[in-house]
Amino acid sequence: MINFLVAIIVAFSGRQYYNLAIEYGKNKYIFGLVGVVAYLFGIFIGAVLITIATPDLPEEQFYPWCIPFGIASGALIYFWLKRKWNS
Repeated sequence: MINFLVAIIVAFSGRQYYNLAIEYGKNKYIFGLVGVVAYLFGIFIGAVLITIATPDLPEEQFYPWCIPFGIASGALIYFWLKRKWNS
């Protein structure tokens, strides 16, 4: 179930960056990929932080705690790009 949720989030993230790039006349495929990488980078950072904070967390509880880090990193980079391209 978690894998399906992650696939939906990755597709949504890439789509939002793709639409943002179209809106500002940038390369839509590269920024679609940037959206996916931003989400996955956030999951990686979340995994590292969660492993440091709670090293004995069971695996079935581990990954759901990483998802908000991915969403947050994707959103931060999205709004940073949008603000940068507006100016």
